[in-house]
Amino acid sequence: MESYTKKIPDDELLEIISNNTLKLKGPMWLKNIIYNEQHFGFKDTISNNGIHASKTLVLAAGPESKKSFQANMHQILEQRNELTIVACDGALSLLSQFDCKPDYVVSVDAHPIIANFYKKSNKILDGVTTVLSTSIDPAVVEECVDAGADIRWIQPFFNNEKDQSYFRPGITSIKMGGNVGTTSYLLAAFALKSNPIGLMGIEFSWSDETPYNDTQYYKDLLNSLNNDQEKAAKHYVHINNPRDGRIYIADPVYYAYFLMFKEIWSELPTKVKNYTFNLTREGILNIDELRHIDVKQFLELGVSS
Repeated sequence: MESYTKKIPDDELLEIISNNTLKLKGPMWLKNIIYNEQHFGFKDTISNNGIHASKTLVLAAGPESKKSFQANMHQILEQRNELTIVACDGALSLLSQFDCKPDYVVSVDAHPIIANFYKKSNKILDGVTTVLSTSIDPAVVEECVDAGADIRWIQPFFNNEKDQSYFRPGITSIKMGGNVGTTSYLLAAFALKSNPIGLMGIEFSWSDETPYNDTQYYKDLLNSLNNDQEKAAKHYVHINNPRDGRIYIADPVYYAYFLMFKEIWSELPTKVKNYTFNLTREGILNIDELRHIDVKQFLELGVSS
């Protein structure tokens, strides 16, 4: 099947996704920022002063790696006290199954559905630090308050002309890559100064056995193409994963997330790359300098200063 990248170069795809996201979501972001600022305040923020995490597991909930989560979780629980867990909000339900309280939970998506992740997992949130984008839906903040979580604010906006209306001074700004997995990784690397860091469940894709209409953004893509299923299918990228020899698919948005991660990765200091490990066999997070090891190997690594 013809891939999306043959029709639109990567840099153009990123620009299209970025511009469309700002156009579609900008009003919602601004509404949420104003509400959160007025009702909750932005007093507490994540800073990189005085915080140092131990060996850190960044835990996402990729659709394929969920299948191996249970086996890996038993290993993780055996060394829970030696780990810092930074969880993407979508991984909360998996952690709840094991009554495993993360150290940090991160949310950046402004969609109201994110509040459900917190509501269904409130039993493990008391005392947990939740790192929220200023543009988050207020219902998420309310769930965190009700659960007894400790809220810290970050923002994907900077003091420039494009972001001026969304930017709030005094709050840590971070280049988030458009998704919670990349944001959680950057938080671990720079705010928590973690070393080493293991990335678990960051896939940016689905198995090629997955029907297109079961992927997250299929309906949005179909709507943008006048419900032409054949055209929608041609917008999916098919990528071979050298770690497991399987083919994975990504819609334009998920592929853009991967490209954003790749762009941010290219800008990271070498020392950060050297202590970052991909613990996930599945997906399309294929970058030459990003080494893959399994969870057991990561847990055996020593903590570096």
